[in-house]
Amino acid sequence: MDDYIASSPEFAKPILAHLRQVVHDGCPRVKETVESGRPEFLHQGKTLAVMAVFQTHCAFSFWLPSINQKIAESAVTVAESVNILGHVTKLGDLPSDGVLLSYLREATETIEARRRRSSETRAQGPLSRGIIFLLGAFLTAVFFPTVIANLDYNRRLNDKRLSLAHDAIEHDEQVNALVGEMTGELNIFWVDTNGLKISKPTMKAISEADTGFRKQWENFNNVAWFRYWDLLAEASATQAIRRVENDDLKSVVAKWIEATSTTNMHLGDLEIATLYKPDERKRALLIMQMEADRKNRDGFAYQIYSVLVKNTQPGVWKDLKGLFGNRD
Repeated sequence: MDDYIASSPEFAKPILAHLRQVVHDGCPRVKETVESGRPEFLHQGKTLAVMAVFQTHCAFSFWLPSINQKIAESAVTVAESVNILGHVTKLGDLPSDGVLLSYLREATETIEARRRRSSETRAQGPLSRGIIFLLGAFLTAVFFPTVIANLDYNRRLNDKRLSLAHDAIEHDEQVNALVGEMTGELNIFWVDTNGLKISKPTMKAISEADTGFRKQWENFNNVAWFRYWDLLAEASATQAIRRVENDDLKSVVAKWIEATSTTNMHLGDLEIATLYKPDERKRALLIMQMEADRKNRDGFAYQIYSVLVKNTQPGVWKDLKGLFGNRD
């Protein structure tokens, strides 16, 4: 990160150095890395925030969509919401350190809370597990030579379901973040050329913006479409889900894909309304529609999560049923 800041334009160096210091003040145990050519801050192995330098401005963004949404909602105008952290040209453009620290603390606490929930879920029912283990050991010695293997098998299935459930939520958040980045870049272009009227949109500027958007769009399409189907196939192949659950998951995944397809269409329309046929009213409507799409995706992702976790740690009698080989 030192090299990244040192090689940045002069106007960007104090901004990046200040943001870096604020992040360390807000999260002393933060780790630094550079991924895909941009600095990232990690907390407990999860991306906390990222920052980047462009030709005329810097950008700083939290990885959690919920934090970015709060920042946007705190703005009075669309232009202000874009410029809060996405179009910083001088230190004076940044919110106060107190405001930044409050967002950092919230993002840090969210990451820590999710990790605690994951650990607590995995640690549920230690007493009942101990009883099952003792009973299984007795039955193994007297009647069933395969009891231990079956108990271990059930436990591994529980762990697999929990892992897939958390993957489902993280994938939804990743797609939301990509959509937010694409929308943010188009908003910056709009504010520069139509809102703040910093410069008139030349064909070269439009072409460069289009090229950058198309690269982001390609990345979005590479990430968005297949992860849930892969997750479903993995769950079926490892027998982590029961046959009766498979249809429920397929239905919800299809709905998530449909909502994402709608967003994909809206992104294309937003590019046209920003770069080629500027239309402020249409842009505002499209952004509202994409927010509705995001809420739909989040709801479907939570349904996928719920299906995967609802039968984990099934309890003594269901585990005993599993000992005899009936897992469906």
